[in-house]
Amino acid sequence: MGFSGWAIKKALNSRHDVRRLGVVESVDVNTDRREITLDFTLAGDTCPTTFTASYSIEPETFLVTGLRAEKLWMQAAIDFWFRGGRRLELPLRHPLVGNLLQLLF
Repeated sequence: MGFSGWAIKKALNSRHDVRRLGVVESVDVNTDRREITLDFTLAGDTCPTTFTASYSIEPETFLVTGLRAEKLWMQAAIDFWFRGGRRLELPLRHPLVGNLLQLLF
């Protein structure tokens, strides 16, 4: 895990809404493929689940355009949420998100 992965892991684990769901164990950022791989131990689980997200950066928004999970039931829920071209948008003007993403990507 490089510096960008370490910084994202620390930022995510510092958030109350993330901590109540579990713990980010590791983050790997591949800027060439525009993918982030995250190992996340969900609350109540003993082993981490791997998630891989495709992303893009638009002028004021960090977009997650695809998300994959190694657990089949979780992937079915993700596919349902992303149906019809739906995306997850994180505004870059948010101080924490924007500063971190602009620094790392």
